Amino acid sequence: MINYRKLTAALIAGTITCFSVAGCSIPWDSAKSDTKTETVTSAQSGSSSEAVNTSSVTYSELDSDISIELDEDDINTSWNESECTKIELTQTSANINGSGAAVENNKVTITEAGTYVLSGTLTDGCIDVNVSGKGTVRLILNGVNITSGTTAPFIVEDAKKVVVTLADGTTNTFTDSTRVAADDEDYSAAVYSKADLTFNGNGTLNINAGYRNGIKSTDDLKIVSGTYNITSNEDGIVGKDLLAVKAGIFNITSGQDGMKSTYDKDDTKGNIIIDEGIFNITASTDGIQSEHILRINGGEFNIKTGNGYQASTKSSNSQPGNMGGNTITTTQTQDEESMKGLKAGTIIKVTGGTYIIDSQDDAVHTNGNMYIDNGKFTINTGNDAFHADTQLVINCGTIDIQNSYEGIESLEIIINGGDINVTASDDGINASGGSSDSTDIQHQGMSDNNQPGNMDNNDSNMNLGQPGVIMDGNQSDNGTMGGNGNNMGQPQGAPDGNQSDNGMMGGNSDSMGQPQGKPDNNQSGNMGGFGNSDSIATMTINGGNLFVNASGDGLDANGSIYINGGTVIICGPTSDGDTAIDFDSACEIKGGTVMAFGSSGMLETPTSAENGTCIVTSFSSVSAGTQYTLTDSTGKTILSYTPSKAYASAIVYSTDISTGNTYTVNAGSVSQSVTVNSAVTSNVSSGAAGRMGNRGMKTR
Repeated sequence: MINYRKLTAALIAGTITCFSVAGCSIPWDSAKSDTKTETVTSAQSGSSSEAVNTSSVTYSELDSDISIELDEDDINTSWNESECTKIELTQTSANINGSGAAVENNKVTITEAGTYVLSGTLTDGCIDVNVSGKGTVRLILNGVNITSGTTAPFIVEDAKKVVVTLADGTTNTFTDSTRVAADDEDYSAAVYSKADLTFNGNGTLNINAGYRNGIKSTDDLKIVSGTYNITSNEDGIVGKDLLAVKAGIFNITSGQDGMKSTYDKDDTKGNIIIDEGIFNITASTDGIQSEHILRINGGEFNIKTGNGYQASTKSSNSQPGNMGGNTITTTQTQDEESMKGLKAGTIIKVTGGTYIIDSQDDAVHTNGNMYIDNGKFTINTGNDAFHADTQLVINCGTIDIQNSYEGIESLEIIINGGDINVTASDDGINASGGSSDSTDIQHQGMSDNNQPGNMDNNDSNMNLGQPGVIMDGNQSDNGTMGGNGNNMGQPQGAPDGNQSDNGMMGGNSDSMGQPQGKPDNNQSGNMGGFGNSDSIATMTINGGNLFVNASGDGLDANGSIYINGGTVIICGPTSDGDTAIDFDSACEIKGGTVMAFGSSGMLETPTSAENGTCIVTSFSSVSAGTQYTLTDSTGKTILSYTPSKAYASAIVYSTDISTGNTYTVNAGSVSQSVTVNSAVTSNVSSGAAGRMGNRGMKTR
């Protein structure tokens, strides 16, 4: 018994220490050649790769073995003709030389274990393996062309195990067409097996599945090698209990999923494991979909789902100035079909490979946890690029998200290393709960008392407030009222309902107040938002090089953000309805380099900084392409960067910035002198927002 790939508890269960990008090994000479490289000048050397003290990540859900074992039959591709039964297909019949097979009415039936060599053409017929005893059935496809308009061209009715070898240099074809089936599972694939099925060899298998699926096994399906060209009306390749690929070339065009596993009754089954291979998949729904675990160790993947990212109608139109019963951010109606690139019900773990994904829905999605330990990703998606409902960990790799609604989303996000570029029409990186499968509904703001303007436990994307609105008798001359989560802070240092001439009014409430008066009987100035603010959501950045270009929030946590190392650059929103860094509870910076640019209307500043100092400045809008520089009293440049978009605020952190010193900020013709008197020093101009507590605006 040869152990092909054993994913043991020792490998992925227990505790694995997080590491920085310095510990990564990217096996591609051109790993960085086609990413959107952004340059930041910093006096701090090696800030993006310095070792940092990090917490540990526990792969708690992968505590059981996932093993793929290949025996000698699985890997054997040779045969001795003198020991085989030869089956020569002759259009409407077959010539059989040997025992264990018979032909009747265009149907070749194999009834004994052994090795069979097939060649020739069979019209409107099929191969049927029906072996009740023990032993392995080996079928050598040595140039076979079988069509059927009434059933599957290749059927495994009963057998302990069947191994199909694609003879070197041969092309083999199975074709079926639309037919009337006795039931839903009546040989629902051109290649249909009720037993464990293995493919090997270096030949080619063409499948034209006009009825439903291309290849389907109701048990385990293993593919060791070969070339597979599959066009299917429904799914391309299905392994119910297990789909395992060691290597091969796969060209799949499917009316539904490209590759999938389906067993949902046992969480140890319904998995997909891919070691290597070349995968060109065009799928109307999901590209690769695993009922439970999707484990990819390497390979080359080019996946398109639906009509690609440009077909998505998901959009973000959030604007300040609306209050009460309307959600301003609109999204597409929930799709009837999932159109994701890589998808798993429980866990996705990637340790290598190259991925080009153009998906109408999420590019990489799991309802549980996701672990990216290496790989090179180029992603265009109409929804999230990476989405995990529970935990998402990126340890290493090259990730280029060229188009997305949100770039990276999970309840808990941990980035330990890698080169990551994110372009998003909404939030760049979003730590929040909920599934991206759920539809963002336009709520009418009804509470338990059904009062207009009150929000009761609804997750929704909203911008709150109207300029000049009176709340509890207090008027903000030029401000906006709003709040959500549990605490809405006050710009200009006047929180909890106090008046600010140019600011925003807010408060501390778990409900959303009425637009014209008392908010849910709370004290004056208290103003609500969402009953569910996902305050436990966290985003931790320990290392790597991270660049975010977001039209919504750059970094958004419905909880807390922790930056311990790496280089983080944000080109954030130009509208005042979002901000470069948004959080509900805390934003703590303890290392690395941070440069965040965006609008100033909803500006939030970090709550603390250690091992260095954070400087926050605001300006009248600075045009796109204007260089920002921070210099010390000697004229030495500490930080320098040229944002590609207009900006009205900047948040910068470096270990080279220290308290007690004076620095000069230059943004084009604007020059500001900042004396650092605290770990987080704000030099925010009059009329710009200051620290806003728990804005929590975008939960799903």
